[in-house]
Amino acid sequence: MEYGPNASLCSICTNRLPRQVGAPERLTGHPHLLFVGKLCAHKNQALLLRTLAALRQTPEGARAELSLIGREDPIYGKYLRALRRALNLENVAHFLGKVSDFELAAKYLEADYFVSPSLHEGFCIP
Repeated sequence: MEYGPNASLCSICTNRLPRQVGAPERLTGHPHLLFVGKLCAHKNQALLLRTLAALRQTPEGARAELSLIGREDPIYGKYLRALRRALNLENVAHFLGKVSDFELAAKYLEADYFVSPSLHEGFCIP
């Protein structure tokens, strides 16, 4: 099995959450990607970091950023931080850890895309 970005396996949902009345539109001019979930190997956040690095090589994604929200496996977390450093993404890939429900809702509203490259979901069932 080969790991890496594969457009044929991706689907894009362009329906965005409605903004609250009076909430300002984002004026940043760059795509903001959001992942929410535990940072562990089967969730495949390493693919997100490699994809972000590739996206930043394109004109449309040159200013793209990624926020990762959630608890992390200590060993995989170290690996992800090392990969972020190796890919020179330290200023654009943000590990936010566990956040409050209010902060989480705000991050969903700020994001342009929710991304989830999970290899499988077992819902705690092996």
